[in-house]
Amino acid sequence: MAAGHGQGPGTRWPRDIALDLSDRFVYAANQAGQSVSQFRLDPSSGRLRPLGPPLEVASPSCVLLL
Repeated sequence: MAAGHGQGPGTRWPRDIALDLSDRFVYAANQAGQSVSQFRLDPSSGRLRPLGPPLEVASPSCVLLL
């Protein structure tokens, strides 16, 4: 986000979502939020729990897990 808009990075306009190979973590590239969010996936309920604040990334468009 540009300075002065009153909003920091966050989970806004997720453009791409990736599930890691262990099926335990989900990552979302938030294009409008200028960030990548990280979540832990609860296998029994399917709920996502944030792993902390989103990582600031300029205009993320996809998540690649190698």
